[in-house]
Amino acid sequence: MLLGAAANAQVSTSQTQPGQVTVTWSRVEGAVSYQVAVRDWVGDTISTAATTQTAVSLRLSPGTYYVRVAAIDLFGKPASYSPWRQIQVYRSVPPRPTSVEPRLLYRRTGSRELLVSGSDFLPGVRCQITNGGRSFGDATVEETAPDGLRMRIDTSALPAGRYSLRLVNPGGSPAAKELSLTLVNRTRPSLESMSLATGYNDQAYRGVTIGGRGFRRGIRLALRRPGTRIEAYRIAVESRDRMIATFDLTGAPAGRYDLVATNPGGLSARLRSALTVRAIGAPRFASMSPSVVTAGRRPYGFTVRGSGFIPATVFLLKNGNILLPATLVGSPLPAAARLALPPGALAPGRYDLVIENGLAFQVVVPGALTVRPEPATELEALSARSGTDAQLLRGVRLSGRNLRHGERFYLQGGGTLIPVAATIVSPSRALLDMDLRGKADGLYGLVVYEDGRPAGSLPGGFTVLPRTKPVPSFISISGGWTSMILLPTGSQTDLGNSLEGGDLVVALSLGNRFLAPIPVVRQLGLDIDVGYNGLSASVAAAQSSGELGLWHVGTDLFYKTDFRFPVNLIARGGWGLVLSDFSESSPIAAASGTSTDLYVDAGGGIELLIAGAVPIELTAGYQRVLYAGANLDSLNLTLQAGIEVGG
Repeated sequence: MLLGAAANAQVSTSQTQPGQVTVTWSRVEGAVSYQVAVRDWVGDTISTAATTQTAVSLRLSPGTYYVRVAAIDLFGKPASYSPWRQIQVYRSVPPRPTSVEPRLLYRRTGSRELLVSGSDFLPGVRCQITNGGRSFGDATVEETAPDGLRMRIDTSALPAGRYSLRLVNPGGSPAAKELSLTLVNRTRPSLESMSLATGYNDQAYRGVTIGGRGFRRGIRLALRRPGTRIEAYRIAVESRDRMIATFDLTGAPAGRYDLVATNPGGLSARLRSALTVRAIGAPRFASMSPSVVTAGRRPYGFTVRGSGFIPATVFLLKNGNILLPATLVGSPLPAAARLALPPGALAPGRYDLVIENGLAFQVVVPGALTVRPEPATELEALSARSGTDAQLLRGVRLSGRNLRHGERFYLQGGGTLIPVAATIVSPSRALLDMDLRGKADGLYGLVVYEDGRPAGSLPGGFTVLPRTKPVPSFISISGGWTSMILLPTGSQTDLGNSLEGGDLVVALSLGNRFLAPIPVVRQLGLDIDVGYNGLSASVAAAQSSGELGLWHVGTDLFYKTDFRFPVNLIARGGWGLVLSDFSESSPIAAASGTSTDLYVDAGGGIELLIAGAVPIELTAGYQRVLYAGANLDSLNLTLQAGIEVGG
């Protein structure tokens, strides 16, 4: 009897327990029994077994083995053996899973594939599915490798919820870590609005807002029309009813497009005719106003009229090889465009207007704009001509012509530039704030700079004065003449009663700050007055004739404002001793004598300086001589001339 070839027997192996291997094969026609031979990896036969069945169970230690099967005929003779088949016997260890992808599944009909990563996965590993202690069977393991599994689960058979995946190797060794899987119901989105209603096929549109309901993270968006699909990208789901996306319409065919949104899980919604795509064409130019402007520091604004303008139209002004982009600031496109350029962008000259709807559609208008030179700035006068080195002057008025915003003003003198804050009120008027505190004394001119270049000046227009003088400042020696008008005690004043005499003053002048910001010089000096008058004087109630001579020596305190040139103001006050003699004759008797008394005086006037060093003073004052018996009052007028030493 001829047996079928044992080589045709399909031998397979499986392991259900550690070291327990089951060898199975297909039946051979005419075979009475079968012989199974096992050898180790070095070629030594370690086991043979005879059986009438088509399967045999072997107990093997972990390692690599080879197995073959032969059919035995009626005479007990074996036919040819099947090829050797390798067996790998594993030691049962716990698997080590690390992750499962995807971790989130949407319920729908059919099974879903899962990929598990990790290590120590053995053939025959099982994956148990549980939820809250309830078992939902095993997943179907389709492919096993030591570092990963591929398996499938039927999502339609499971309710929505959070599941644990427990992996168990053959031999009952479970993994220490369970993987988590979330199963959610599918949600159908709803589309209600789209912020972009019309687009052009030469650009991408960012920040397009879509409104609706039921949006989930991972949602997909696409613009659809017959034969064309445009996928959105950079989709940001801000809430379940709002998302933002970017659509690239470059090269898209013109026409109407539906918006299609598809949530994870496959449910979708459609917003019909959500977007109209238009193809760009060549722009047309009609006019530009103004067509003549003056170069300056103010922003430039223009209106360009024509047709075929789109939001992506580029407007350029060309002067030689220089191209200046203009900013589109809003217009009723496509009929007109409002353009803006920053201050100072246009130099004098003629400019061409370039209009571009993409690089393929361009119009050049030669000489569309003429820019005239900017007029020069002229400075005329300041409302304040001086200030001290301790002042912050605010609101100083400057008059001039062609004053412009953006110009910088300075006080310039002695190699020093003092910045001046300026507020341009009009082309002919500005208000200046000058911070003179701590600045050097002297004569300054006002200059204006534009773009780092001088644009105008007012030479010698301002003086910075010192607030104080060094101590000591100067010594003043002067002499002059004083006329005194006596004021009798009676009600009638005899203007003829007057005394005249010489006056010599030696004074030390010091700086002072107590009347700031008006600079003041304080003088402390010795005033010697020598005089004699032989005129008749009515010094008594009765009619009499006599002579009165007065000599006095004392100390006066002088205050002078330090304007220095050409006029100072003077205040003075002092005290001293009066030496007097008198003689008197009358029809009844004659008398004569001398006396020494105190006096006090006060007054003020002006000082005229010649060449800044020779002072001429004119002062008027009041003097009271404190006689023992009766007071003598007088008005005095003094003229002094002298010299000042120091400085």
